[in-house]
Formats: sequence, structure tokens, C-alpha cells
Amino acid sequence: MIRSRTSARFGGKRAVGSAAAALLALGAAVGVGAPASAAAVVKINCPSAACVQVASGVGGTPYSTVDGAGSLYLTFGGGEAFGGELHQVNLKTGAVRTVATGLGNLRGVAVAGAYAYVASFDGALQKVDIATGSHTTLASGLQALFGVGRHGNTTYATDGQGELIAVPDGGKARVVSSAVGFSEGIAFSASGLVYTADMGAGNIVETNPATGVSRILASQAYEPTSISVGTDGQVYFLFGDEVIRLNPATGQQTNVRDLEDPGIFEFSLTPGGSTAYAVDQVGGVWRINDVTGQ
Repeated sequence: MIRSRTSARFGGKRAVGSAAAALLALGAAVGVGAPASAAAVVKINCPSAACVQVASGVGGTPYSTVDGAGSLYLTFGGGEAFGGELHQVNLKTGAVRTVATGLGNLRGVAVAGAYAYVASFDGALQKVDIATGSHTTLASGLQALFGVGRHGNTTYATDGQGELIAVPDGGKARVVSSAVGFSEGIAFSASGLVYTADMGAGNIVETNPATGVSRILASQAYEPTSISVGTDGQVYFLFGDEVIRLNPATGQQTNVRDLEDPGIFEFSLTPGGSTAYAVDQVGGVWRINDVTGQ
């Protein structure tokens, strides 16, 4: 089953109007992966033993990420009840803590160590101390930002112009590639290759940050989300309600799970594991076990 994410997630706070349709075409594309295999697929129903609600009332459908220490982090856009705020959810107790406020019209969030990194529609990239809530601006005056990720000593972000931006610690923002399309998420291979999911064109894109070369690994007819890299080095993403495993070397796709819940449009894969967490349309947080089938 294919569910529309655009009307549910891009109205109001994430509205981009016709911007997605105007994104740059991928000029450095190399090949398109084979369609997902049609073997028997394990279906995960929510709620069930494989999909358990761990918190509720966290608010709307925020951007989110999970760390490896038992917390989920949420950001909220400027027009929402918690606009401009970064929240932390304790995944064991369900308790919610406000980490910081006044961060602007927020979009993506990434966590590395003791810090969260947040991107805003206002074109600012900020670093937030999770313990104290203090924050510093890493870059500003950029295009509207959406996805954000952290690898090594560099923070990466995607913008509404189809660009991948890199901001090294203590350095200035630079455009790595102008060919990633509209992606809300960023994932990394062990060697530092960058993976994005272009929701406008439906492409899964790999970018070498050293050379700026981007290539299409796979192409879908619908909005891929939840771009992740598993411990097996494979790329995972959500296509409608299908969890797809993509081999970045061969382009082969495998449908490994079906999520039977109409309110979940994206998930965050736990670092070093196969468990994912998702926030539904009414602010419920769900733990999804063995989402990668590994």
C-alpha cells in the first residue's frame, strides 16, 4: 500500500509549495538500482509485540532522531505549539524534557555525543548542548535547510535547492553537491559517503563529500524517507509502507518489512542496531523491532 506523505507532512510547517518540483535534476547520476525483490515480506502491525508504543503526546509530527543511549530527539517548526524547541524523550519512561527553546523554524536534528545539531527553515545550522540547552550558530544566511547529519568533525545539511552543505568545525559552509534533490534525512557509510533520499524525484543518492560527485543508486516513483545505513553497510529507507534494503554496490533492492500503520511516515534507526523509532501523526512514539531483518 502506498500512502501519501505530502499532504500529511508538508502542509503548514513543512509546506514547500512547488519548490520540490523545481529541484535540480541529478546531473552526475550513474545507473539506477534494480526493483525491490518480491519475496515473502514480514508484516509489522502497530500495535503488536514487534511494534510497541513507548510515549504519547509528544506533539504533532516533528522531525526526530534517536541516539544510542535511550533517547529520542524532536524538533518543531515555527508554526507549531512547540515551535523552535528541541525536546528529548526518554524511551524507557516516556518522559519528555525541553532541551532548548528559541531555535527558530526548525527542521532536521542529529545527535553526536553530548550535542544535538539542528537545521532551520530560516537557513541556520546550530549546535545545542543537550545538558544545558546552550546553543551556538555554526552557519547562517543559507537557503532553507531540511536534513542534518554529523560525521567526524563536519556537520552536513540539505537545503531546498537540492544542495548538500558541509560545515567543518571552525570552518565556513560550502556546497558539496548541487545534485541531491529534496531530502529530509542524511545517512553515512563507515567511510563517510553521504546518502540522501530525494522526495521530489524519488531517488536514493550517494555523494562522495571529497569529490562532490553524486550518483543515483535507486529510483522510486514515490517519496522515499527514513534514509539509514545499517551495521551491515546496507542502505535502508521507507517507501510508502515498505522498508527497503538497498545494496549500494550493486543497486539491488529488497523489501524486508511492511509497516502496517497508516500514521507512520518515517522512522529513525538506532545506531548499531535494527530497532527503529517513529512518531505518528498524533504524537505517539513507537518502537519497531527488527525493522531491517538483520
